[in-house]
Amino acid sequence: MEENQSGIERRKFQRFSCCMPSQCKQLGNIKDEVLGALTKDVSEGGVRLVTEGFIPVNSRIILVLSFPFKDQNVKTVCKVVWTKRFETISRYDLGIEFIDMTTKGRNDISHLLKSRTLD
Repeated sequence: MEENQSGIERRKFQRFSCCMPSQCKQLGNIKDEVLGALTKDVSEGGVRLVTEGFIPVNSRIILVLSFPFKDQNVKTVCKVVWTKRFETISRYDLGIEFIDMTTKGRNDISHLLKSRTLD
């Protein structure tokens, strides 16, 4: 769980390591291209991604998650909560909060998290 500088827990949901491909595109900017991303961890409230492109905090994005156990992807609207540039390579770590997701998408994430707790 993540703590702020005062030591107070900020996360609402427990995160689980999960490496899966995903794609994201910033909303509202026609020029922005779709960025390939790698999901590093996932929770009921959001994901941590690694991308090659910078997306500013508070940006809204379309995120497409490719679950390993599904033939179809989950597409959702999200918000970038935090971003951090890696020091040695030009990649970014992004904290993403789910904003608008279908019931099916939530069920897919719930299924993934249940399978992780059984490992």
